[in-house]
Amino acid sequence: MPKIYIHLSAEERGLIMAERLRGSSNAAIARMLCRSPSTLSRELRRSGDGGQYNATASGAAYRDRRRSCGRRCKLQDGTAMHAFVRNHLLYRYWSPQQIAAIYAHPKGALREGMIAALRQA
Repeated sequence: MPKIYIHLSAEERGLIMAERLRGSSNAAIARMLCRSPSTLSRELRRSGDGGQYNATASGAAYRDRRRSCGRRCKLQDGTAMHAFVRNHLLYRYWSPQQIAAIYAHPKGALREGMIAALRQA
């Protein structure tokens, strides 16, 4: 059975901060959280404050890391690809077959314009 990793919650980060201030060992904190000691050591290493753990700052850093991971959107306003797709869909009335080579999931105004420009919605 594969192991499933569940990210640390805000409550768990708060417990880590409180226990670090009390002077508890990493192994003891990991046992309290029912987590692997390596999970705790990775979290402490990511905080990078040399022993001083801040749950709020660590949670914010986690959210920033999560936001920056994943695939980048190909059609961002102001890029050459966005202008190309928009011009060919809105002004040249390309069909779905013609845009298959540059297929994307547009959002917002570009999506509405694309649906209006296509021969079939």
